[in-house]
Amino acid sequence: FRMRKAVENSIWPLTPGICGGTCAAVAIRVLTAPQDSWWRSGSLAHLLWQWDNLFPWEKNLPTNVRVMWLSLLAGSIGLCGISFAQRTMLRMFLNYQGWMWLEHGQKPSILQKAWFVIVKILSGGKPSLYNFQACLPTLPVAPLRSTCEKYLLSVKPLLTDQEYKVMEAHCKKFLANEGWKLQFFLQVRTLYTSSWLWDWWEKYVYLRGRAPIMVNSNYYIMDPLYTIICKNQAARAASIINQSFKFKAHVDWETLEPVRLQKTIPWCMKQYERIFDTTRIPGKECDQI
Repeated sequence: FRMRKAVENSIWPLTPGICGGTCAAVAIRVLTAPQDSWWRSGSLAHLLWQWDNLFPWEKNLPTNVRVMWLSLLAGSIGLCGISFAQRTMLRMFLNYQGWMWLEHGQKPSILQKAWFVIVKILSGGKPSLYNFQACLPTLPVAPLRSTCEKYLLSVKPLLTDQEYKVMEAHCKKFLANEGWKLQFFLQVRTLYTSSWLWDWWEKYVYLRGRAPIMVNSNYYIMDPLYTIICKNQAARAASIINQSFKFKAHVDWETLEPVRLQKTIPWCMKQYERIFDTTRIPGKECDQI
C-alpha cells in the first residue's frame, strides 16, 4: 500500500489510470505504425534503440516485445516529465503572497483572479492528503534588518528610554557582527530543507518545553457543548473510539482532502503524520518522539 501511495504521489497531479491508459495508447500506436513512420524511425525512436542496444540480453527478445517495452518506457518518462513540470509550475505560483494582503470584502485584481484560476487548474481534480507537500514553497527567511527593527518596535513600550537606547546599540552591534553570518547560514539551510525552522522548533520549543502538556501542546477531544445526543458514558466513549478509528483509516489511506483556503490555496498537512501511532517519551531535559 505504501509503495502504491508513493507512486501515486510521485506522478500527481496525473492519476495511475491516466498514466496507464496513455502508456498503453502510445504502445499500441507504435506497434501498429508503419516501419518508415516517425513513430518507428524518428529521432526519438533512434535514441531509444540506441539505449536498448546497451542491454545485450534484450536482443534475444522478439522485435515487437522490444518495441512495446521501449514505447512504455518513453511514455512513462514523458508523463513523469509532464507531472514534474506541472508541480514545478504550481510551486512557482504558490510563492506569490499578494493574496494575503487582501482586506476582507476587497475585490481581487484581474491578475489575482487569473492567479487563482491557474493555481486551481494546476492543482488537479481531487488531491489526496499529502499531494501538495512537494509543491509548497519553502519557509522564507525574513530580512535581518527588518527583523531587528520589528524587535525594537515590540520592546519599546516595555523599556525605559535609557534601556531602549542600550537595546538599540545591541541591535546595531549584532547587525555588524554575528547577524549577517547567521543570516547567511539560514539562507543556505533553506536550499536543502523545506522549513529551516521545523527541526529547531520541534526540539527546543516543543520537546524541551516543560509547561503542562495538555493545555500547551497536545490536542484533546471535547463533546458538543449544547447538544448531548446520549447520556450513557460508555456509549459516548465507544462512539469517540469508533470515530477516531474511522478518522485514522482516512489518514492512513490518505483519502482526506488537504486543507485549502477558498478550495484553492493548499496548507501544509505534515502534522497529520503524527496524529496517531506516535508517543512522546519523557526525558530529563528533552523528550523524544
